[in-house]
Amino acid sequence: MTKINLEVLKLCTACSIIALTAAPAVAQNADTTDADEVASASEAAPTESRRLAPVTVTSRKREESLQDVPMSITAVDAGLMQDSGYIDLSQVQRVSTNVVIANIGTYIPRIYIRGIGTRNFDLGSEQSVGVFVDGVYQARPSNLDLGLLDLERVEVLKGPQGTLYGRNTIAGALSVVTQAPSEVFEGHISAELGSSVISGDDFYNLSGRISGPLTESGVRGTLAVAYRNREGYLPVQNSSIRGGANEDTVAARAKLLIPLSNAADLTLIGDYMTQEGPAYVLKSVPVLDGSGNVVPLDKDDLYKPEANRDDIGLDRDTWGLSATLDWDLGAFDLTSITAYRELSFYDRFDNDATAVDATERDTTEDSSQFSQEIRLNRSTDAYNLLLGAYYGHDEGDRLFSLNWTLPVPTWQLDAKTSLDSKNYAVFGQLEYFVTDALSLTVGARYGEDEKEFVYNTVSSMPAFANFTQPLNKKWDSFDPMVSLAYDFNENNMAYVSYASGYKSGAFQWLARNAIAASEVAAPEDVDSYEIGYKGFLADGRLELNASAFHMKYKDLQLLLYRNISPPSLPEQFIPLTVNAADSTIDGLEIETKTILTDQWSLDFSYAYLDGTYDEFVRELPTGEIQDFSGNPLVRAPKNTVNVALNYFEDYSFGTVGARVGYFWRDEWNHEEDANAINPRSTVPATGLLDASVSLGFDNGWELSVWGRNLTDERYQQGLINTTGSPQQIFPNEPRTYGVRVKKSFGGN
Repeated sequence: MTKINLEVLKLCTACSIIALTAAPAVAQNADTTDADEVASASEAAPTESRRLAPVTVTSRKREESLQDVPMSITAVDAGLMQDSGYIDLSQVQRVSTNVVIANIGTYIPRIYIRGIGTRNFDLGSEQSVGVFVDGVYQARPSNLDLGLLDLERVEVLKGPQGTLYGRNTIAGALSVVTQAPSEVFEGHISAELGSSVISGDDFYNLSGRISGPLTESGVRGTLAVAYRNREGYLPVQNSSIRGGANEDTVAARAKLLIPLSNAADLTLIGDYMTQEGPAYVLKSVPVLDGSGNVVPLDKDDLYKPEANRDDIGLDRDTWGLSATLDWDLGAFDLTSITAYRELSFYDRFDNDATAVDATERDTTEDSSQFSQEIRLNRSTDAYNLLLGAYYGHDEGDRLFSLNWTLPVPTWQLDAKTSLDSKNYAVFGQLEYFVTDALSLTVGARYGEDEKEFVYNTVSSMPAFANFTQPLNKKWDSFDPMVSLAYDFNENNMAYVSYASGYKSGAFQWLARNAIAASEVAAPEDVDSYEIGYKGFLADGRLELNASAFHMKYKDLQLLLYRNISPPSLPEQFIPLTVNAADSTIDGLEIETKTILTDQWSLDFSYAYLDGTYDEFVRELPTGEIQDFSGNPLVRAPKNTVNVALNYFEDYSFGTVGARVGYFWRDEWNHEEDANAINPRSTVPATGLLDASVSLGFDNGWELSVWGRNLTDERYQQGLINTTGSPQQIFPNEPRTYGVRVKKSFGGN
């Protein structure tokens, strides 16, 4: 066993001993109170008999306790995110195991769960982790407002979710739930100010929310708005432009809840975001020196100016509307979700990421999506039944332009792709109570994808042809699931489950000619087997959730070299996305919450992940064989630890809260070669220390101070490899700190 694994084992053992011994000792002196009287596990005020209460989730399309769901889920509430200084979706990984989110700029999230994900974000590829906001699937990753406006909670669903959530949830799903309109008038305004240790990287955020009844007939509404501004921690030479976590964003979300009758409610949601500012900025770092030796990575140098294009930037607009009808029909509850979204963005990028004017890149995308989902739910003492149907229609146009200013003469490439995608699905799930303690759940989904994809390329570069190539593809999938759950008592349960998932086929993001464009990758599939336990122990002061899983991941869409030249011309080998490998993934996840005293609580989680390529051999045009078989999957750290100590206490003036969190992740790889071919494709093991303190006053004012990455760890969270050439790196956020003032009003 390695030294790192020994240290992880020691930390896990120590935290488990603390959790298991401290909680019972405290519980012996506690009076008993029903857990339902506690508002939530994360927000419960300390009382003489403080206990952890069940958290309500909607992961199975109905409200139920997280502890009753026979699958691995992490529920992260808005209070935890806000108090910790976590301001976007990527920081969910700091409190959830086996999740890796590496944002390249503010509009390109790369999300991996249990070692499964994708680095592509073009029109031709699909995501592996489905993101849903208030039940609406986000077809384009750039559609997301990562700032999580008006958030209530994020549910992290781990493992394939093919039955209830459908295509492109092969790794899992992130279900973002925003706040419902209040029954009483309430609201807040807040201002946040902060900076990182990189000079000039300052930011401020302004937000407000107002909610409550609008008419005597029961109509309720919410309006939430936010303005976010950050300079960024990656400067550009000879320019005031900066990259990194930079943004200049205005966002708004409005909700109306309209009672149509005693049996039916209609919820209307509209959201809008506009963002202007620099696009992402990469740092170019030489890999090899003149003698062929690897150049050491200078972590401080990662944040010094390198790119020099002074007109880089981003213009992004996205908006959406949805209507959710909840109707009690007597025998069934009907839910209908109708949604429409549009996205438009234009980015300008220094492609070479150096002080040399070599290549420039512009990208324009316009896309839209429409979706309709209808579900019928029926619950009795004997069973819970869900039946549903789904239709989705996505359209988009994307223009990718490259301008080579070196060598002379200048070369220009304009590659336009167009997508018209339709998805149809029917699904169902039945939970049957065999006995009072034993339940069997079975479900299945059948779906079809129909895609029309068109390439239209105009190029003056010799390596690219001028061509137009239309393609039509159709795929279908059948994704069953089954689970068996046993309740030992009302507070403890165990389960075993099988589930399958599916990710749609992929077109090439950039094709050099019609032959390359015609290479289409088939869908990916996964079969997942899981065994788990969920329970409240130590008189309700310890929550323990654990799961072990085994997955067979098939037909991975990876890069292989293919000859894409016509028979009459010399061979031309280029990397194309094809089905190149299978993989086996095994893992273990443990999550605990423990009340140590009425003021102190401990959150602890540990994950082990062993994901490897079963067989992955790549032949280069030179004839050299690259054998990656047995290598770890990308973005799949073997060990992950999250631990946080929380404090909460009432005082005469109000409340005091504090949290210290440590997030440690084993080394992980950007590339399949695992550092053997491309130096620095492996990120070393890293630990991030966060802390926050908040003061809440009885008059509604709140003051919070927080810090992220307090030890200022620096590493490459994004990477583009070119062996023997400059390596383009996107570094992580350095030490960052801020202060927030919030004023709440209204309420009870």
